[in-house]
Amino acid sequence: MSNCKYLRIKSKKYKRYIYCQKDKKEITFDICKKCNHKEYKKTKEIKNKSSKLAKAERNRNSILQADSKHCFVCGATGKLDKDEAFGGSNRQTSIKWNLIYYLCRKCHSRKEIDKELRQKLHDNAREVFIEKYGEKLFLKEFKKLYIK
Repeated sequence: MSNCKYLRIKSKKYKRYIYCQKDKKEITFDICKKCNHKEYKKTKEIKNKSSKLAKAERNRNSILQADSKHCFVCGATGKLDKDEAFGGSNRQTSIKWNLIYYLCRKCHSRKEIDKELRQKLHDNAREVFIEKYGEKLFLKEFKKLYIK
């Protein structure tokens, strides 16, 4: 498919067709390829992670799990992903306090869908953090208790 900035895919009565905004008419891909006034879209560069963030992510350790060779959920071995206990706006805080789980790809994907599993992992991380550092610090750092 062409990446011309004038190329559009439109539909009329549920039938799709290719439209050139420059010529203001319906065209085919062959016509678009041979076009004289073809201009390409400018693509935005993907913002790279800062070196500080990249280093923090590489050096993640876990206070939640001593065994980095087995999945925390199912116990599988093999290629494991490092996954932060609390995601979203608290992802960096999870990295800072080493609240990292080692999960197999299957459990990592399941965690994104399964609210119950995610809640169990949150509960475990909260309990370990509070046991080690206290509830006041947990509230100060994470701003909420992650209780259902």
